[in-house]
Amino acid sequence: ETDEGAVVPIDYGAIEKGLELAKHALEITKAKQPDFNAFPQAIIVRLYLMKGDLESAEKAAGHEPLKPITIPYARYTIVVCLANIELALARKNYEHALLLADDLLTQVTPLVRIDIPYVMARKADALIGLGQLDEALRVLTEACSHAEKFESKHHLWSVLASLAAIQVSLGKNVEAEESKKNA
Repeated sequence: ETDEGAVVPIDYGAIEKGLELAKHALEITKAKQPDFNAFPQAIIVRLYLMKGDLESAEKAAGHEPLKPITIPYARYTIVVCLANIELALARKNYEHALLLADDLLTQVTPLVRIDIPYVMARKADALIGLGQLDEALRVLTEACSHAEKFESKHHLWSVLASLAAIQVSLGKNVEAEESKKNA
């Protein structure tokens, strides 16, 4: 329960409150359920990255990639693995981020729908970093379609904003304005 409360600040930018909640959750999991440490740890990493503090994010992540527990809970896996993807993006290790995003999508797409557009947007970030703008456009367009189809409005606005940015980069200004309007 405490872990889920820390996810909301990630999505809405309440970084300090999210860090407070996630650090408290990490204390609880260390004391009561150490196998679940990766979840609050991942949230801490992601919040530090949102804050632009790569050094603290790397310290929070530790020396090994974060690994979700083996139970098949896709949303838990997504939160944990997104920390690794976003850390790779912050380090500008786009090839690794792309590999991690593809692996995550392969693993969780058959199990969950709601968070897939967000993972796809991180994949597009890696593609943009690699200069593969047309492929990034394709992935973001697919992410928008997925979000609309499964009514994942929670992620739709940010995916549309990313889509608009790549459309501008590719000189597709009319499409970009439509994406901005929809966002």
